[in-house]
Amino acid sequence: MLSRGDANVFCLASNREQAGIVYNRLLQTILNNEHLGKRFVKTSETRGLATHSGGMFKSAPSKGASLQGHSLSGVIADELHLMKPEVWDSIIIGAGQQRDSLVVGITTAGSSDSELLIRLYNQGKAGTPGMGFALWEAPEGAEVNDVEALKKANPAFAEGRMDADQVLSEVAMLPKADAIRYRLNRFIDQDNAWIDIDNFITLPRLDLKDIPKDVVLCVDRTPEWSGATITASWVEGKEVKTDIVMSIVEPTFEKLSDAIRETALQVSHSKIVMDGYSLGDLGDNLKKMGFQVAIHTKKDAINACGLIRKTIMDKTLVHPYNEILISQMRRASVKEVTEGEYRIVRTSDDVQLDAVMATVMGCYQALVDADAEAQVF
Repeated sequence: MLSRGDANVFCLASNREQAGIVYNRLLQTILNNEHLGKRFVKTSETRGLATHSGGMFKSAPSKGASLQGHSLSGVIADELHLMKPEVWDSIIIGAGQQRDSLVVGITTAGSSDSELLIRLYNQGKAGTPGMGFALWEAPEGAEVNDVEALKKANPAFAEGRMDADQVLSEVAMLPKADAIRYRLNRFIDQDNAWIDIDNFITLPRLDLKDIPKDVVLCVDRTPEWSGATITASWVEGKEVKTDIVMSIVEPTFEKLSDAIRETALQVSHSKIVMDGYSLGDLGDNLKKMGFQVAIHTKKDAINACGLIRKTIMDKTLVHPYNEILISQMRRASVKEVTEGEYRIVRTSDDVQLDAVMATVMGCYQALVDADAEAQVF
């Protein structure tokens, strides 16, 4: 396909980095093969691959705008469970402009909100003309440690290219939802609990009279401004400890600004943390007042979701058993942002997670700062 003069081939995934995984495998194949290498005029990790006859291979994030106006002779679409239907439809339209075009979709199982993938499953199982469909999945209801079920969902395991002990060890460490999706290749409900609440309510209980010095203060609010929470978090030995300093009902911007400023003046702290999307303006104001502020990004939210879940599983998180925090923890869910990366979300619009997010963000920052300090010394 790449030898055709008009070949225009795209590799797509939820983001450029994921698309680059497929792209780099092809690049390495070309670089390591003298016969293939002669067919390409340049190889680049950013500009794509070009043949002597004018064919192009590029990687790009799966966004409709990146495909508009392209006549596509070939597409490799990764992570279909995250792709929006309109992006796939743009691919099909673009491929329809080339004779003998080929579109290959790759994915693990999705969730109940994977609209495109559900549609493609239905079309594939119905034998839609012009569509090839290959599915490796475990039987419905299979346990995550069922070796035969795992083989049915993982051709590499069935063919002996994966070790049984390795696979069983992996599914034992994964959250059950991840094991079901990535190793049994079965769909899961989107409403996935972030943690097993039994793990949270059996953690060590915080027992102290005074908050120590140089803690990380964190503030978060609900989307509707119905509530807000300020927490203090710090690291002692192998444990990360956290306490709720203040809960605020129906705060305004001014009321919340006054509360966090007064808390910061009373509690010895290293920095104040908040989410940039919901409280970026508050953070900017505090910086102007001379406070040390860390404004978290989407990437921080993803990292915090995984790291703090691990501290809960390892029983190294210590908390005060606050009723509001426990109640919110019961209703904290996770949503996949990209392959294997999650962030904490509400299960419904009436669920509030300000105490959860202030706790998670504060503990995450405390662990990051402690790790950075340990590396310095």
